[in-house]
Amino acid sequence: MTNAPSEKNWQKIYEAAVFEPDSAVLLEKIDIAQKAIHMRVRELNEDRTGSDLRERQQLADALRILQSLLTIENKDHRRSGFQARTR
Repeated sequence: MTNAPSEKNWQKIYEAAVFEPDSAVLLEKIDIAQKAIHMRVRELNEDRTGSDLRERQQLADALRILQSLLTIENKDHRRSGFQARTR
């Protein structure tokens, strides 16, 4: 049992967010990746044949990493705004 297209889809979207170098679009990509991951979690929850525990762990890990990126990006954004105001 595998939903390979859905599994690969969330992973590609997640990787696009994690490796996004442009902070101007990073927040949007994080949001899109979080939505794709939550969609995949719902797919797995609806699966009555049992689901891949490894993928569930990967999904949870990906959400934690995205949240960390979001926290870092927000701190950097606030810090750069503060520095601009103090100049």
